[in-house]
Amino acid sequence: MSKYVFLDNWVLSDYTKSDRLPYLSDYIKNNHLTVLIDSLSLTELYNPGWANASDDRTSRATTFISKHPTIVVDPMQLIRAEIQNYPEPVQSLPVELDLEIMSEEDRKQSLSQFLHHDKSFLQQGKDVRTWANNYEKAKSEWLDNIEKIIDHAVRSGVLTRDKTGHFTQLEKEREAFLVTLDGRHFSYFDDKEREQLGPKIVELFRGATSKLPAARSTSLYFWYAYLQIDKTHPISRAPSDLGDFYQMSLIPYCELFTTDNKMKWLSQRIADETGSNSFTVLNKGDLDREIGFNS
Repeated sequence: MSKYVFLDNWVLSDYTKSDRLPYLSDYIKNNHLTVLIDSLSLTELYNPGWANASDDRTSRATTFISKHPTIVVDPMQLIRAEIQNYPEPVQSLPVELDLEIMSEEDRKQSLSQFLHHDKSFLQQGKDVRTWANNYEKAKSEWLDNIEKIIDHAVRSGVLTRDKTGHFTQLEKEREAFLVTLDGRHFSYFDDKEREQLGPKIVELFRGATSKLPAARSTSLYFWYAYLQIDKTHPISRAPSDLGDFYQMSLIPYCELFTTDNKMKWLSQRIADETGSNSFTVLNKGDLDREIGFNS
């Protein structure tokens, strides 16, 4: 598998400026890395006021992407692939779009057209404005959904709360809850696809999803962010957690992954627990040091 570096939105926004750009670009080229982004990356780059922007980060980011090997991956499709391939591991990422097969000029033009909702993409049913609106709606519902997920687990006996609302058996009930949370990914499959999974679907529903790196990591992020909370690193709930968790499911398949301080700590905790340290998670300070930039 290629060596991937996931570039968070703050990297595509800030590190495509003239001061840091040559450092990041040279680092990617010298280390033979392929840039990894997802559909949310493109959605977050979308700027409704691009025509009047004095500093068009969208243009800077698309220019940067067009000059480096880049693939677009949908985390949900990766989780689907893990389930379908079980018990074998995923050997190659399910790529939605490989920009390397296009010329640099065509990459830049296509990305710009998509992010400026050009009619050529609208005719294909790909409207970045719809993507952005759908994501905003999902974020607006996420904080309520957190409580619904937890309350459902309590009502079904997977989690136990005392009269004061505190959880009393988290360690004992952890795996059962994680398995139920893993199970939400089967909603990506229709009845025919579930039937095609054959006997292994029983294993997966009984807990074999713990062996699926991307699928299980999204559940672990939920667990440590909202249930088994480390008092020395309390994580405030935010609507954007939803997108972060799905993007971070790509971490086990990356060489390098950039994220903010909150999510760096969370992902590192899970990596230390699971023994998955084949990747490096970088916040802004880490990335500056890694690429050799001194402000």
